[in-house]
Amino acid sequence: MNWLRPLGLVAAMSLSPAALLAQTSIAMPGMRADPSQPVEITSETLNVNQGSQTAIFSGNVVIIQGDIRIGAQIANVSYSSVTSQITRILLEGGVTFTTPTEAAESDRATYDIGDGALVLEDNVLLTQGGLIMASDRMAADLAAGTAQLDGNVRTRLPGN
Repeated sequence: MNWLRPLGLVAAMSLSPAALLAQTSIAMPGMRADPSQPVEITSETLNVNQGSQTAIFSGNVVIIQGDIRIGAQIANVSYSSVTSQITRILLEGGVTFTTPTEAAESDRATYDIGDGALVLEDNVLLTQGGLIMASDRMAADLAAGTAQLDGNVRTRLPGN
């Protein structure tokens, strides 16, 4: 997904000051998650700590849940001691989040599986069709298919 970074730079350079917004809410119908679907994680290494109910996946981490695909260098996974189901994933290093219709990237992210809350932080770049948005933070509700971008929001709308 590194090809998205130059698009963000082009988008930021092409905006007028009037296009810069402090906060933007958008519909993201393709970003929906079903928490009942299984989560598959692959990585180069895995360290599990049964005492704290955590697992650290590192090196080319890929997480798949239905149509959602997440990539990062490190994923710190918390799971329930009762059900062993994943409850939260903290991601670091080149985080990418893709669905068939949207793509987002950031430096860090938190994904709360049960309530479908995904928060991307630091150098957020979102593409949705021809729409390109960048911000400091994006909070997505994967149950509702909506997102809010905050902090230095820059938007490039597609032309006719």
